[in-house]
Amino acid sequence: MNEFAKLLSAFVKEKGVKIQPFARYCGYDRANMYKILKGQRNLPGREIVEKAAKYMHLLPSEEEKLWEAYEISAQGSDNYYRRKEVQKFFTEPILSSNVNITALTEGEPAKFCVLNNESIPLRGGYEIDAALFRLIGEESRNKDGHLRLMIQPESNSLSSILSVHGNYACNTRIDHIVCLSSNPENVYRKKNYNLDCLRCVLPLYNYNYDYNTWYYYSKIPVQEKKFGLFPYMVLSSKYACVLTADMQKGYITAKPEILRIFEEIFEECLEESKPMIRRITDLDEQFEVTGKILKNKDQVQSFQMTPCLTPVLTEQIYEKYLKKELPGREKLIQTLCTYGEEIKRSDIQYVTSLEGIKRFLKTGIISEWPPELYDPLEMDDRIQLIKDLIFSDNGINIRILKKTVGNFDAEIYLCVSREYGILKFIVPEKQMQLHLMLEETGLLFSFFDFCENLSTEQIFSSSEEIESFLKDLLTK
Repeated sequence: MNEFAKLLSAFVKEKGVKIQPFARYCGYDRANMYKILKGQRNLPGREIVEKAAKYMHLLPSEEEKLWEAYEISAQGSDNYYRRKEVQKFFTEPILSSNVNITALTEGEPAKFCVLNNESIPLRGGYEIDAALFRLIGEESRNKDGHLRLMIQPESNSLSSILSVHGNYACNTRIDHIVCLSSNPENVYRKKNYNLDCLRCVLPLYNYNYDYNTWYYYSKIPVQEKKFGLFPYMVLSSKYACVLTADMQKGYITAKPEILRIFEEIFEECLEESKPMIRRITDLDEQFEVTGKILKNKDQVQSFQMTPCLTPVLTEQIYEKYLKKELPGREKLIQTLCTYGEEIKRSDIQYVTSLEGIKRFLKTGIISEWPPELYDPLEMDDRIQLIKDLIFSDNGINIRILKKTVGNFDAEIYLCVSREYGILKFIVPEKQMQLHLMLEETGLLFSFFDFCENLSTEQIFSSSEEIESFLKDLLTK
């Protein structure tokens, strides 16, 4: 019996619903309704779910559960929870911090201040956090500092300590090796583990580190942690700290001979790992990576709540709004025009939102462009671009969400094929954009699958709704 049939049957029993009138209200005979309740028929249409919820006078929370059971049955459990986790990724991109950093800075245990050519055992989260705080703090202030991490990124303590020192770091290089799930299509405990890892490392690209992430595959790490003695390791040029998976026991050492052994182990692991994320540093590199995405034979997915205007931008717009003092301005304009033509020829499905369109019409800000490159567009040009994007006979495949997914002030932009992907990550604290390239196949699959399988019946606006929305907006 599928999830929908189970829950619907439970509600029928709980509410004391009589089958004959219930079936008639939903447009079925008694026999077919029994088959639906036993899961012996294909799922009914969505209108039947709406009728059933209305007939049984379900509470909003009960109706939400019924719809979830329906989607699980329609999509399959793994697909449903994976897609739900991707949506969560867009709505909750920032990692929260739980460690009490203030306590560490005010009361660092004295024994770490005298650590020299010796090893010190660590017991409990406070001692471990204090040791890591000292280790990372010293290394991040070195001009040629180098931190090597073998630790799963969901460790909030480590992320918090890195964030504290990150604003003052001297471009310290960090190589961070992460274990990803070897079966990314399966969802563990209704969570997408690999996506959680990505969510955790993204904020660390915000700071003054040369931060690099690497990955290897194994079984889902949370299933293996209890079997490893010291599976986590943090190395600096002076210290080595090894930890249990629960980060409650370990030791820190400054003995050179032990440090060299751990460095050798790390380098061997690094050779067997692959890059997880690569930072894109300039426009030329961004165009190069986008070109790789567009060469894919499958459809490309673009997901951003503010509209992607590249398909309708013209040379006249570039000439008018790119700042006059930009070095190499004419060459940049020609590059943008060539890039735009390539975009127009590609099979791209664009997803944006009504609120994002409204935001562009209000601000004149083109989200694809770094703000230092141009002046905001005038209202007439804003209106024309939106009309060209939505209504012109230009073959642009665009779908517009009724409700925004995520936060405009910390928005994540996605352009993805099955082989490559670009995430543009907004960092609100610094008012800056980070462009990151993804190549890990499990993450690419999760993002592509999410965009490809967004439901069109309930979350997207119809052409009539869009016309009405824009008409009301433009007449105000």
